[in-house]
Amino acid sequence: SKEIILDTILSLLKKDASSTVRNQAIRALISLKVVMNKQVISSIKAALKDKDNEVRVQAIKAMEQFNLDKENIFELMDLFENE
Repeated sequence: SKEIILDTILSLLKKDASSTVRNQAIRALISLKVVMNKQVISSIKAALKDKDNEVRVQAIKAMEQFNLDKENIFELMDLFENE
């Protein structure tokens, strides 16, 4: 199902040792046009701090795709954390 695919992508983005895999995972998030939720926002936020430049670039592209600016992503995280 779509939830299993999303969970797999988010897990790869957060935990995979390969920057190529993390980069492709964030590209998959963009292409799937996933619904914004706490996990997705948390993953994008973590990717913005990734050690690999390409992953960080993809995270910025994801923010653009989801119409998020830096302030919005942290506000959304706060909202989801308070649920």
